[in-house]
Amino acid sequence: MTGVVVVALVAFAALVLWLRYDALPHVDRYRGDIVASIEKSSGMAVKVRSLAGGWGGLRPRVALEGLEITDRAGRAAFQLERAEVTLSWWSLFAGRLQFHDVDFYRPDLVLRRGADGIIYLADKPLNATGAEGDGAFTEWLLSQPRVGIHDATLTWRDDFAGAPEVRLTGVEIAVEKRLGHHRASLVARPPAELASRIDLRADVWLSREGEKWRAKGEAYAESLNADLARLRSHLPVPESLRSGVGSVRLWLQFSPDHVDEVVADLRMRDARAQLAADALPLELASLSGRATYRVKPTGFTFATEGLRFRLATGVVAEGGDFSISRTAEPGKPMLSEVRANGIDLKIAATLLDYFPVPRDVKGQVVRFAPRGRITQAAVSWTGDGAKAYAVKGRFEDLAINAVDKLPGVSGLTGSIEGTEAGGTVSIAGRNSAFELEHIFRAPLTLATIDARVRWRHAGNALEVLIDEAHVANADAEATVTGTWRSLPDAKVKSPGYLDIKGRFLRGNTARAASYIPNRIAGTRDWIERSLESGQLTRASFEVKGDIYEFPFGRDSQGHFFFEGDIREARLRYNPNWPVIDGIDGTFRFENRKMEIKSSRGAIFGSRLRSGSAVIEDLSEKPPLLVVETEIDTTGGDAVRFMKESPLINGPGAFTRTVAIEGPARFKMRLAYPMYGTDPLKLLGEFQFAGATATVGRNLAMRLASLGYSQVYWYRGGREAWEVADLPEAELICQAW
Repeated sequence: MTGVVVVALVAFAALVLWLRYDALPHVDRYRGDIVASIEKSSGMAVKVRSLAGGWGGLRPRVALEGLEITDRAGRAAFQLERAEVTLSWWSLFAGRLQFHDVDFYRPDLVLRRGADGIIYLADKPLNATGAEGDGAFTEWLLSQPRVGIHDATLTWRDDFAGAPEVRLTGVEIAVEKRLGHHRASLVARPPAELASRIDLRADVWLSREGEKWRAKGEAYAESLNADLARLRSHLPVPESLRSGVGSVRLWLQFSPDHVDEVVADLRMRDARAQLAADALPLELASLSGRATYRVKPTGFTFATEGLRFRLATGVVAEGGDFSISRTAEPGKPMLSEVRANGIDLKIAATLLDYFPVPRDVKGQVVRFAPRGRITQAAVSWTGDGAKAYAVKGRFEDLAINAVDKLPGVSGLTGSIEGTEAGGTVSIAGRNSAFELEHIFRAPLTLATIDARVRWRHAGNALEVLIDEAHVANADAEATVTGTWRSLPDAKVKSPGYLDIKGRFLRGNTARAASYIPNRIAGTRDWIERSLESGQLTRASFEVKGDIYEFPFGRDSQGHFFFEGDIREARLRYNPNWPVIDGIDGTFRFENRKMEIKSSRGAIFGSRLRSGSAVIEDLSEKPPLLVVETEIDTTGGDAVRFMKESPLINGPGAFTRTVAIEGPARFKMRLAYPMYGTDPLKLLGEFQFAGATATVGRNLAMRLASLGYSQVYWYRGGREAWEVADLPEAELICQAW
């Protein structure tokens, strides 16, 4: 074994000495052998003007001056002033010529894609099959450990696409073979009108199957200040991208038969795209962000990251992420998934006109006009999505228009998570509004809303459960719990079955009409006119039944209940009658009945002993309001009451000439329709005791007691009075 090593060392030393003192100094005399070796390996004719030898580090190096490579027909593939090659020690030991490094300086290269689709170096086919394109030259280049081309000029002609010639200058190319794969790079300066710089890199595994080269690996491309409109003539830019100027970086992963992944970083200006024939041209003043496209045998994924753009119209979209994917495993339904983060819904809706979206979908989006921002959102579904889906995400300042009988909302912030089996929605809205035109006359505005809502399917019905909701605004503050359930099997189209309970912590009675539904609009209008002020200090409510039957009662099985306490209320029960001030009492709505009772109140300076306002059936047309009062008063207030009411034109006409002073008691029962032309009816009673009556200026009578009791029953208009059948009157007078 030792002898073999000694022999090898002696042989190596002899080889080095031979190279150092004989071969390299006189390498030009071996020019024919070297040229023949290159021609045999490359399949090209080679001419060299002279050779010079030297050392490149520890390896022998040969410089070739006046190098010219031609094809078999004698046409020059390329010419260059100088090439340098570093010899491989292993090839020298094997007795054959192989290079470790190959460097070409300032060559003038011509690449051409012919009308037949084959790429030629000059007229040498590089990717052809058969005898003419046996690939010897390509295979020889790829077999070199490292090939470098420096300060070259590369001319590209594309006869196949009919594109004009492109000339690249300052071309630097490097190809390195390592561990079975090739790393390559190309840097060049294209014409200024196309781009300012091109940078290409690749890491490729190459194999030859029969007469075809197959490649897989990764590639990177960068172009600065590229003009898409001009590049369309030279590169396969998609037809949808019409124009734009900017910088593009691409990362690609590819297999022998297709591209697996494309990642693109864009920074463009004045871009124009036409994504479909029936879509508007998309004009972007600026565009930046990342786009990714992945392909697998089972599906694809398209995604954007940090996408920012400004439309030519001035609309600006901040950075957002979006992705859509579809996967179809063998034997399984297709799974689709959409993810979004930081997406402005208003801008997204605006962009639909520029995308190939069905016209009916665009129409629905215009009607609902979604606004707000969604973050960390994901929606997935299988098949058509009706039987299996999942949703998760957050929303900020969400708003949609009311459409048909669907409510409109605004100012909602929260999160959602669920599947086809059920899920949860958490809401924390500020300055929110709910628009339900078919239920309320105006949107309901809320300063705050905090709620946790769950949904689930019960048979073929959808059920929504409000675990707890807290709402507040300037008018009121309340909490609500309960359930809503759809009624798909109802005989008539119903809004659903409601079973909720709640309580009010405070409320402004003057604003109560804003929360009364349209179904009892007449009552609502009376409450708005009549409840001029007051505070709700406590209240509770319950709604249980088919909302289609509201207001409940009669043949309905539903139940509606709303009762509470009011303080310091002011009631103008009729615009032509004196108001009742300072009311403390209770109210109660139950199904179709309304009842307000007071334990304290005042008319002018007189104290209310008791009072009530009752509507037995709110659904009557018109509803009949009955007001009953009993007041401890004075003769002066009694006269004033008659003077400031329609009674002045009827039974109170005597107060035009008679003034009464002293204690009195007044009872009244007033019944009048809340709208329409039906007359009101009045039943009144005054009692005077120990009062003084004055008639005119000169006639006065001071009485020890004056008792006057008379019951009047009047009917007719509010100002046209008729005396009905009167009972007997009693007058007791005791004078001093």
